[in-house]
Amino acid sequence: MTDDLPKFDRWNSKKLDVHTWSDQPEIKALCDQLYDEAGLSVLERKGNHKPKRTVRESLRVLILDLYVKWLKDPSISVGFSKGRNAYTVGSQYNGLHIPRKVVDVEAMLVEAGYIEKL
Repeated sequence: MTDDLPKFDRWNSKKLDVHTWSDQPEIKALCDQLYDEAGLSVLERKGNHKPKRTVRESLRVLILDLYVKWLKDPSISVGFSKGRNAYTVGSQYNGLHIPRKVVDVEAMLVEAGYIEKL
């Protein structure tokens, strides 16, 4: 089945849209399933520090943005920085409340076989 899908063109990409969101029960259920099956609970932070966006929320943003972009163009890629410095205080990603863990979420989804490497 994956052979029928168009290959991703890395030159045909758009930035991750952090404003893509849905509270639909089906989306929540899908993300909960992916969270459990990919073992994303290991990324949750322990202690008193409450992140602005949880791992589950980061997963939902990533999955929804991938889906919305795929609906428009199945060959499109979603881009975001994988460098640590891109998520420091005062950075573009930090200002949009995108945690560094989104990189780990993407890596674990790739490892589990749910998405291609972005």
